Amino acid sequence: MRRVSPLFALTGLLALAAAGAALALRDAPAGGVAAAQGPRAHYLYVSELEVDARKPDGSAWDVGGGLPDPKVEIHWRGVQVFESATKQDTLVAHWSAASLGLDTLRDASKDAVVRAARVVPEPGSGAVVTFRVLDADLVADDEVASWTVRLEDLPRGKSVVRAPAAGIRYVAYELVPCDEAGLDLVLK
Repeated sequence: MRRVSPLFALTGLLALAAAGAALALRDAPAGGVAAAQGPRAHYLYVSELEVDARKPDGSAWDVGGGLPDPKVEIHWRGVQVFESATKQDTLVAHWSAASLGLDTLRDASKDAVVRAARVVPEPGSGAVVTFRVLDADLVADDEVASWTVRLEDLPRGKSVVRAPAAGIRYVAYELVPCDEAGLDLVLK
């Protein structure tokens, strides 16, 4: 039995991949491969935000002068599609898009690991995303702020917005196509 050199095998695989790509481009509609795909699902999450030191009325966030316990909800098409973990006693909260716990060991798919909203930006649709920041409390959560943005106006990648609403000094969020999100998004 003849052995095939690894370089020869790799060359064959590359030629096969190039032929497949050429066929895909040949059969694509006028707008190209991207146009054929149509709207794409994206991950959207808040990676960091800073809350004002006091409530709008000047009082402390928690009894005894404590700091807020911020969490973020994301609403799309009128439905809550995501809620972050609560960060205890902080003005500056940071979240990772990764959730690497025992529950993710059973389902090792990217969707099981990524902690973010899944949304589909469609140009011209007018769809909006509402961000709600809450101060989590034992009895009832207090709303810190909320604001609404047209989904198609959110730039792809990481963005920082200064003072998107009263009570929020800045917010950093990321919008990444699900099929392009790699370990860089998950392992931040």
